[in-house]
Amino acid sequence: MEFDPAKQPVRLASWDTSHSQRIWAGQWPARNDWKEGDIAFLKPAAAFTEQERDMLMRPTAGRRRRDTIPEKATDHPVIILRRLSEKSTHVMVATVSVYRCSDATGYTPPWKQEFHRHKLPEDFRAFDGCERSSTEYEPLYLQHGCHMPKPRASWVYIHIWAVPLTVISGFNKARHLLRKGCAEN
Repeated sequence: MEFDPAKQPVRLASWDTSHSQRIWAGQWPARNDWKEGDIAFLKPAAAFTEQERDMLMRPTAGRRRRDTIPEKATDHPVIILRRLSEKSTHVMVATVSVYRCSDATGYTPPWKQEFHRHKLPEDFRAFDGCERSSTEYEPLYLQHGCHMPKPRASWVYIHIWAVPLTVISGFNKARHLLRKGCAEN
């Protein structure tokens, strides 16, 4: 079954507190059990190897800049949209971001911000509790009634990248592994 970020659930598992301590110490524990719908973390660009930076972030002949991952998209949570098998070394991801939204900015959603004016409002999906660009798409929910750490400001921008498992790690801003869910969870 193909993962649709607007319609399907995000999983929850126990949180290992030593994991976040290792991440803050600059150690990125390898995981190979990522499933479609998991919320993971795209490492900061500085943590990429030179080969990963070349493969993912630098335009080359035949690859346009818009097909590369901007440095600002790194160091963010991502939703794992597709993994072909448990043996896959790459996953398809889309970033989750607050897009500079806060009390101070009145939680202005990204498609209404000058900086993101070139992006289509329809390319954003909102988590439950965030303003939606359209009623055409249901809000995204997390399993077991969990919320993103900033429940009024969490959007997915539907710009999808294939990344190796080596550049993703556990999302350390939540007490549990988050997985997309549905409204009933």
